[in-house]
Amino acid sequence: TLARYFQKELGMSFSEWSARLRFIHGLALLEKDYSVEESAFRLGYRSTSSFITLFLKMTGMTPDRYRQIHLRSA
Repeated sequence: TLARYFQKELGMSFSEWSARLRFIHGLALLEKDYSVEESAFRLGYRSTSSFITLFLKMTGMTPDRYRQIHLRSA
């Protein structure tokens, strides 16, 4: 099945792969100066807090903090 394929080939579940893909897309949106709210909406989240939760899980910081540290100084 697809689930076994993802686990075997990528070492992660489909849902984990999907979350990582959304996160990477979210980074690109933030780099294009979309707001956190617009980024969450474009990624298909129903609420901004869901996007922020994913971002915290992946980076240990909020999208706004990430932007302050990584994008404003560039």
